[in-house]
Amino acid sequence: MGRQPFKNLKKMLEDIQQKILNIFSETNFWKEFFQTPPTLSSIKILEQKIYLIFQIENAFVSNQHQIKFEEKIQRVIDYNFELLIGYEVFKKAPVLEKKQLQSKRDIVGVEKIYLVASGKGGVGKSTTSLQLALGLQQKGLKVGLLDADIYGPSLSTLTGTFEKPDVTTDKKIIPIQKNGLALMSLSFLVSADKATIWRGPMAQSALLQLLFEVEWAYHGDLDVLIIDTPPGTGDIHLSLIQQLVIDGVILVTTPQRLAVIDAVKAQDMFLKLNIPILGYIENMAYVVCSKCDHHQEIFCNDRKNVVVLKIPKLASIPHIPKLMKDCDEGKMFLYSQYLEAINTIF
Repeated sequence: MGRQPFKNLKKMLEDIQQKILNIFSETNFWKEFFQTPPTLSSIKILEQKIYLIFQIENAFVSNQHQIKFEEKIQRVIDYNFELLIGYEVFKKAPVLEKKQLQSKRDIVGVEKIYLVASGKGGVGKSTTSLQLALGLQQKGLKVGLLDADIYGPSLSTLTGTFEKPDVTTDKKIIPIQKNGLALMSLSFLVSADKATIWRGPMAQSALLQLLFEVEWAYHGDLDVLIIDTPPGTGDIHLSLIQQLVIDGVILVTTPQRLAVIDAVKAQDMFLKLNIPILGYIENMAYVVCSKCDHHQEIFCNDRKNVVVLKIPKLASIPHIPKLMKDCDEGKMFLYSQYLEAINTIF
């Protein structure tokens, strides 16, 4: 007989959601029924009944398969409520064949391209992008970092670099080279105190210039180009996806619900467009007391919010005051807390 249900339905919902997420991410039992893991799209509790709706890519091959799947879910949930399960069968967008990708362009001298995205601004995405670039460089790779935020570029401040880039004889921009990284940002071309008041087409034109009119391999071919994308799910992201073959996306969020809501939207965009998401980094997850090493969560135990992200967690990064100071002062030091994510991905 299962254990008694919580009186607090909110906690019960969170418990059920976490159990289902865990069984899909930590076991392979779903492979007996589906080609890809199902997604829990809805959960409700009404009058001693639990209502679940799963999104599945393919229908069950038989009623026996469906019964077996639902019995497994019932055992995992382990509540004395009646369980009612519904299904939404959907088809993923077709994966583009190589010949269909011919409209996409290569960046000369760049082997792999990874996007860092967030949905919400102010979650430490640009700091994370720089840390990932430094970490990959430490692993022996040649790395470039592109700041694709046209309206709020920050790479010059993060790296303490305010010089204007040179150009080659054929008018290509030479990326700034600092600490072994190839760097490019609109902040190298526009004064820091000047607003970029451009409509969408002008911003996209500037992005294309940063992608294809920069001699990224001027100091040698790059193994990896990290692109720090702006907040949101707008024109810049669509232009990057339309123009480039993206090898993977890393999402960044804090545990705060406001940030997670937008991270879920970013996740949805990349999944719908068949861009592989490598996972997410939970940034500013807690602060470590300098006197007793106690971990104090910053967002009032809101770390549970990130369970709605249906992708692997790559690392939980604390708020690091010294890192914030180094970023403000343009000091490019690699912090070991980010190595967990780097080692997981690469």
